[in-house]
Amino acid sequence: MRHGATIVVLTLSLWLWGCSGSEWIPTPGPTPPAADLEAARKQLLENIDHAIAAQARGAILVLDASPSDRHGLAVDNVSYLNQRRERLRRRKLRLILLWPTDLAQALMGGAPDLWSMRALAPVVDAADVQREGAGRALDFIEPSGDRQGAGLTPLQQAQWQRWLAHRQLSAAQLSIADAFVLIDALREQREWQAMADLSEGVLRELAHAGEASQRAERARALQWLSLARASQGDRLGSLAPALETVEIGEKLAAQNFAAYAPDLAGSLNNLSIRLAEGGDRPGGLAAVRRAVELYEKLAAQNFAAYAPDLATSLNNLSNRLAEGGERPGGMAAIRRAVEIREKLAAQNFAAYAPDLAMSINNLSNRLAEGGERAEARAVLQRAIEILRPFALPGTVHAERLPGMERRLAQWG
Repeated sequence: MRHGATIVVLTLSLWLWGCSGSEWIPTPGPTPPAADLEAARKQLLENIDHAIAAQARGAILVLDASPSDRHGLAVDNVSYLNQRRERLRRRKLRLILLWPTDLAQALMGGAPDLWSMRALAPVVDAADVQREGAGRALDFIEPSGDRQGAGLTPLQQAQWQRWLAHRQLSAAQLSIADAFVLIDALREQREWQAMADLSEGVLRELAHAGEASQRAERARALQWLSLARASQGDRLGSLAPALETVEIGEKLAAQNFAAYAPDLAGSLNNLSIRLAEGGDRPGGLAAVRRAVELYEKLAAQNFAAYAPDLATSLNNLSNRLAEGGERPGGMAAIRRAVEIREKLAAQNFAAYAPDLAMSINNLSNRLAEGGERAEARAVLQRAIEILRPFALPGTVHAERLPGMERRLAQWG
């Protein structure tokens, strides 16, 4: 069993925190009476959102739906988690589903709401995971080699070789969900061209997408393609897929706001960056304003789940406003982002402190732009102090910290 990871086990009636030593915590529970089913479902969904929001990066969430008599409620839970898939990815939270294999196959084959179930998490046969062998579940998601997070898993390596040989999903024995998992792994390795190629392969498969789930898949592939092209420096090539992603997302969110508004808001953030990079500041500003509007609505319903994304959008809004010379608006947006992240960090400092530091850093920029140099320096000093413990070698924080320290020295 790997040590140092936090495991959180989510069941249909309760949830428990795993200890830092990765101790396996089985949580059996009976099926609730029919009259209590909706209350149990509501409570678990709240627990899921809390776990996603509160856990430190790298934690492992385990949804235990192994007893077959809890199958119906578990479908709702996985569908709900599916809507949170981008948040899981950004927080680097790993998820494992424990399910009897026969039920898992039935779900993947006949439940449209779970269209990206396999992209969301590995499905592990519950019979294979006992107290003494719980670490086997982690083998489905850990890369090979000694360094965690380095390289592709053996399964992904085999999938990638099949893709290179055939360049067609069906011939490579890849489902669209499998392809998305592989694309995300390639993104982690900064293999931008490979990521773009596979995204284009998914788009060819979905050229005639009809159902809402298929259109959502197409939007997701377009989003990956836009990111890959932008990362290669192809700003013009990244814009068209970003625009189409938003177009699809607007239509889907109009039909089902709760299910598709989070993805639409993320797409608008991406579009805002792409437009601004291309010199279209008014377009970039309009897109990020729309993203903030959506996240405000979502955060009003569930602060823990959507406040981090709202703060990110407010950061982007502050940048767009500042670029256009609207300093008062840019200052108001970044102050609100800092306020939100202060609240989050007060609940879980380890999880939210780095993002708080970056918002405070942006606040220092806004203050300096307005000539408030003394306050900007004090604010920047605080950002550096917060970020420094997280700036471990090889992390993005280690890359950002020197620039912040140089700026502080220049401001003397």
